[in-house]
Amino acid sequence: MSVGNQTNKLNDQLENLLDAGHLNSPAPMDGLAKSLNMSTRTLRRRLAKQQTTFSQIIEKWRISTATQLLLQPDIRVQTIA
Repeated sequence: MSVGNQTNKLNDQLENLLDAGHLNSPAPMDGLAKSLNMSTRTLRRRLAKQQTTFSQIIEKWRISTATQLLLQPDIRVQTIA
């Protein structure tokens, strides 16, 4: 598997877990790493290899989710905020 495919696979897995509500746990990175069957340190290393951080992944996911919600005319901005 190429590095690009590994990057996309890890990003897709993280996004799916975030969509499922894993960000609400007390230690979200630990929970996400466990769900991916890896240690938190391994997750950090893999993200560093992709030249990104856990915080950047979360920020990108939050922006994407907010954008999707804002495009739905039946949801008020106050509800999204």
